[in-house]
Amino acid sequence: MKKILFVLSTFVLFFFSCAEYDTIYVTDDYYSICQINLDGTGYRRLIDKGYKSYSKCPSKIYFIENDNKILIVEEEGIKEFDLNSLTSNYYNFDVIKLSALSRDRTQLALVKNSSIDQDIYIFNIISKNFTRVTNSPTVIKRGLSFSNDGLKIVYSTSFSSYSTIETVDIISGTVTQLVRTDFENLTEFTFVHPIFNFEDTEVFYFSIEYNPLRPKYICKLRSSNNYVIDDTSSTNGGLTLSGPNDFIIYSEMEFYPWRLISHNITQNVKHTLTENLNGGASVSVSDDGNSVLISSFSPNEDINLVNINGANKRYLGKGYQPALSFDGSTAVFIFWEAVKQ
Repeated sequence: MKKILFVLSTFVLFFFSCAEYDTIYVTDDYYSICQINLDGTGYRRLIDKGYKSYSKCPSKIYFIENDNKILIVEEEGIKEFDLNSLTSNYYNFDVIKLSALSRDRTQLALVKNSSIDQDIYIFNIISKNFTRVTNSPTVIKRGLSFSNDGLKIVYSTSFSSYSTIETVDIISGTVTQLVRTDFENLTEFTFVHPIFNFEDTEVFYFSIEYNPLRPKYICKLRSSNNYVIDDTSSTNGGLTLSGPNDFIIYSEMEFYPWRLISHNITQNVKHTLTENLNGGASVSVSDDGNSVLISSFSPNEDINLVNINGANKRYLGKGYQPALSFDGSTAVFIFWEAVKQ
């Protein structure tokens, strides 16, 4: 009898252990769109668990229309979401590879993730129309950014045996080549993340170059005016213009772990915005260039607000792809959670 009771108790314990095991480890990933005021108040979920799996997660969020709406760049189109009514409109495009918003927040530039069409298109936020602005569909585009006057787009290319930094005039469609290199002692991903300076007189970009003294490549931050800004940079933090105060933001590899810095080009002064940048970061800057919202990719996915000079760092929460409002009072971001089943 004792043996029978022992077997039964062992079976019951095994059954409940399995049930507990399933409860703990069987989860689904969900992504929500959230909003929070920069003073830490007003947290709310705008779209609760609206995206399942990372592949369906939005790639970028932008504030538009005096901060009353946001544009959510999804996998195959654009969702225009009203922050007051919590209603939305959807505009189909295609599988989106890249996006960029003009400084006046009336134009969204897009590149398709397609081997037969990588031209640049513009979505007019006022008229809701799409316009094609380049005619080089098979040339691989690897960067995208508006000039500050909204009249040009700068991008990097990688095609066959060369790579370039080019601009396209939005009205005329005229393409101007600023920088070019052939693939000799260089990687095929030579130029990435080009941006205009605030006066639109030059373009800054990363150049991934072969280092003959070491068995690896190095990343230099260069200007289209033919000078090097930083020879220990990294593409992991992207390249972001902070506005009219002559700062650019990028990750630097001079120290390890890497750090995200703001670099005043005119004064050649650097400030540390965040340290321990192991896996990169996404950055959003206020229109006056004085406040920076940072979400580190790893290890913690923390969102922090910091002054452009690295002062007054403040933790806001966890999330991805944060975006600052035009007036700098609120932010939206993507929040990930594992939901137990």
